[in-house]
Amino acid sequence: MYKVLSREKVLNLSQETTLELFGRGLMPVVPYGAELWGYEKLDTIELLHRKFLKLVLGIRKTAQNCMVYGETGRTNVTYVIQIKAMSFRLHLEQLPNSRYSKIFLQLTKKMVAVSLITSKWLNFIRKAFGEAGIGIILEYPTLIDKHSLKDSLKTLYKDWTIQEWHAKIETSGKTMCYKHYKYRFEISNYLKLVPKHSARDICRFRCANFWLPMYKGIYLKTVKNCRSCVNYLGDEYHALLCCPIFAFARAELIPRTFWEYPNLSKFDKLMNSNDSKVLKNLATFCSYITEFYKRVVP
Repeated sequence: MYKVLSREKVLNLSQETTLELFGRGLMPVVPYGAELWGYEKLDTIELLHRKFLKLVLGIRKTAQNCMVYGETGRTNVTYVIQIKAMSFRLHLEQLPNSRYSKIFLQLTKKMVAVSLITSKWLNFIRKAFGEAGIGIILEYPTLIDKHSLKDSLKTLYKDWTIQEWHAKIETSGKTMCYKHYKYRFEISNYLKLVPKHSARDICRFRCANFWLPMYKGIYLKTVKNCRSCVNYLGDEYHALLCCPIFAFARAELIPRTFWEYPNLSKFDKLMNSNDSKVLKNLATFCSYITEFYKRVVP
C-alpha cells in the first residue's frame, strides 16, 4: 500500500491513476487464497482498504466512510472474498466423485451432519448462499456454472453496495448537503480533471473534513447557524454560494451564474462540473473557506 503511495508522489500521479493502480496491482493479491480463509473476520482488510482511500483523497481518518466510497466509487473488499469462496464451493460440488477434493468435501459434510465436527467454512458458505437468495444451488449444483455464478454475484453485490450507500448518505448528519449533489456511485469528476492538490481541496470540502458551523454545532451540541447570517444553517451550500463573508472571493473565483439567485440545482451543477477551469477555481475557493474556518472559531 505504502509503495503505491510513494510511487504516487515520485511520479506525481493523479488520484484516479493511483486508485486504478491500487485496484489492478494490489487488490488482486489481498484475497489470495480467500476460498479457504474467507470465513474469518475481514474487518482488518477493509480497514486497510479505507485507510488507503483516505490517504489518497487527503482527508482525515474520521471522515465518513460512505463519502469515501462515494467519491472513489469503490466497493467493499468483503464482497470480493465472498464471491471467491462461493465460486470455489460450487467448483468442488461440480467435480467428479473420484476426485480427492470432492471426497473430502462429502466426508466433511457427513461428519458435520452427525455432529462429529463443526466447520466454520461450511457454515460461512451456507450463510452466504442463503443471504444471496440462491441457497438451492448447494442442493442442485448443476443449475449454474462457476463463471455465471461469479457474474451474477458481482451484479448482486454491486446493487447491495449502492443500496447501502444511498441509505447511509440519507441518514448521516454530515451528508445533508452531500446527498443533494452526489447521487451516482462512481468516481467523481474532479478526481479525473484537476491536479492532485486541487482535487484534495475539493474533496476535503465535499467530505466535510473541516469545522463548518453546522458540524461544530453538531459536535458541541450548540447553535449550528452561520455566525454572520444568524437565520441560516452554516453548511456547505451556504458557505459556497450565499455567505457574505466570502462574497469577494466568490465573485473572483465562481462564475456569476452559480451564485446569483442560488439554489440546489446550481449547487449540484457546480459540484459536478466537467469544466476543469471551473473546478480549479472551485478548489481555490474551497481551500479559502477551509482556511478561514481554521483561523476563526464559528
